[in-house]
Amino acid sequence: MSVQKFYGKSSRAVLKEVRAVLGDDAVIISNRTNGSNVEVLAMAANAMDSLVEAADAMPTRRVDVGVRVETATEPESFENYLRRAKRVETSSRAASKLAASPLKQQTARAVAEYESVFSAQLDHPEASPFDDADGHAQSWLTKRSSPRKAVPPTAEALAPRTAESATTRKYVKPLKTEERAFEIEPRTAAPVADLDVIAELRSMKGLLQDQLSQIAWSDSTRRSPAQSKALAKLLHAGISPLLARTLIEKMPDSANEAIANEWMTQALTQNLKSTRAGEGLVERGGVFALVGPTGVGKTTTTAKLAAKAVMRFGAKNVGLITVDHYRVGAHDQLRSFGRMLGCPVHLAHDAESLNDLLNAMRGKHLVLIDTIGVPQRDPRLNEHLSMLMGPSIERVLVLNASSQVETLEDVVATWRGPRCARTIVTKIDEAVKLGGIVDVCIRHKLLLDSVANGQRVPEDIHAANSALLIHRALKTVSPAVFQMNDDELRIVATQSRISRHAEGARDV
Repeated sequence: MSVQKFYGKSSRAVLKEVRAVLGDDAVIISNRTNGSNVEVLAMAANAMDSLVEAADAMPTRRVDVGVRVETATEPESFENYLRRAKRVETSSRAASKLAASPLKQQTARAVAEYESVFSAQLDHPEASPFDDADGHAQSWLTKRSSPRKAVPPTAEALAPRTAESATTRKYVKPLKTEERAFEIEPRTAAPVADLDVIAELRSMKGLLQDQLSQIAWSDSTRRSPAQSKALAKLLHAGISPLLARTLIEKMPDSANEAIANEWMTQALTQNLKSTRAGEGLVERGGVFALVGPTGVGKTTTTAKLAAKAVMRFGAKNVGLITVDHYRVGAHDQLRSFGRMLGCPVHLAHDAESLNDLLNAMRGKHLVLIDTIGVPQRDPRLNEHLSMLMGPSIERVLVLNASSQVETLEDVVATWRGPRCARTIVTKIDEAVKLGGIVDVCIRHKLLLDSVANGQRVPEDIHAANSALLIHRALKTVSPAVFQMNDDELRIVATQSRISRHAEGARDV
């Protein structure tokens, strides 16, 4: 075997020497580093061809399966490698010749398939389509459920690629597996945030905020005791902590207790909007629909307003309409008031009939519409509101002064709209605290039109007076059971997160 060794200081120098001695077609068998030198085993190209021919002339050994399995793990010798390369090249040439005549091959394949099918039909005659129906169905279901296998390519399609791969393996040394694989560094996933830690941090944040708020409250109480007393008075009256703290923050720091009470009263009066004399809905006229939840006194208030309008403008200039046809006998009460006033009461079943009645009453000074009481979460609310969406109808929200401030907030948030800016407060005589109704009207910028304090028609309805309502709200003293001490007031004041620019309170 004409294998030669070459030594050099570097691979480039050794390869240059190999090319000079054996030519450009020299075959590199192996290379390694021997100390500081590079050792390369190489042989000439013609020597490689003669070696392959000699290997083919050697007899082939037969081994059984057991030997083949045992020796399969042994490394392949160089002679076996050359013999296998020559054999692949020969088979590739044969496949190329076979692929060069596709017509003959296709014809032979077609004849063979025809003979096999014809023989099968002779051996097994066609059975009736109704024979073994269950078996055919089960076979069909099995084929549908089993995954489809990829069809292997034919020898004709593989022939050119096989020849090309054999030629490539003859002259090109394959790369190592480590060199072919891309080195992808595994990325470490971001750690999942511990929910317990987050909850603990939030708890600590809330605790710090509470402590800072308590420190601020204690500091403000020490520096301005008048403001602290004014805040306690507002909270006892039923004013929300939001509005109370906003007013206190705008109060002058140098104010004493008397000045603080006077400033607070004026600030609330200025922010509580009410109609001026001669601008109430009775004097102004128009079409008004009294809306609100059940039991606030819409029907009685409608009768009171109608009585005032009849006494001032006459019965022929006042129109009464009711849309409350759900409750049994609901419109009978208003009809009784209408007969006493000399005003007929008309019933509207839907939006179309309501529009017809409004067109017929177009010349009247005041038209009042008594509506059905619908709770805030009643599914009929949207249907009822859509009935009152006429361009000439202005909705007036009727609020019960004796309701809780949370209930009033929910009612206003539900009924308040672009054409619902006026309000009438009823049952003032039943309310223990008026701070809640004052607070809601200020924060939602409702225009207070009238207040009602009884069941008498028309005596128990009055024009709105902001100063009188504020005076009554601040004068109210809660029972001892519901009064808060200083520590409880501090907790209420510090737990309310208040913005300096709260909605509903303008600069005072």
